[in-house]
Amino acid sequence: MQRYGLDYVEIFAPVLRYNTLRLVLFLVASNGWIIRQMDVKTAFLNGYLDEDTEIYMVQPPNFAVPGMEHLVCKLLKAIYGLKQAPRCWYLTLHEFLVSISFERCIKEVCLYIKRVGDSMVLLTVYVDDITI
Repeated sequence: MQRYGLDYVEIFAPVLRYNTLRLVLFLVASNGWIIRQMDVKTAFLNGYLDEDTEIYMVQPPNFAVPGMEHLVCKLLKAIYGLKQAPRCWYLTLHEFLVSISFERCIKEVCLYIKRVGDSMVLLTVYVDDITI
């Protein structure tokens, strides 16, 4: 069981506003753009924990080596059930998108834009659902 202030501090992860998605869909439809949607499978398992965060868990049943059941596992990445898992996933995805030259919108932090010459790519994020 996690305790606020001891096991986690920040858990907020932003999500796309419905009106922003409607605006993006309007732009796609009115300009004849191509749109794609994707779902990131097991997204929360891809989020990295902060370096200063130490979380330990009891070994799952049938995982421990006989005689070593008393040992625990130190988590390096988030797992389902962690209160900060959605935030870790969002921050990991954000770092990746910035590394490939996407810019985050100032007013809508789940809208990313990448300009290539005269073209533009709009990418929206709602937890693990991405629209490009």
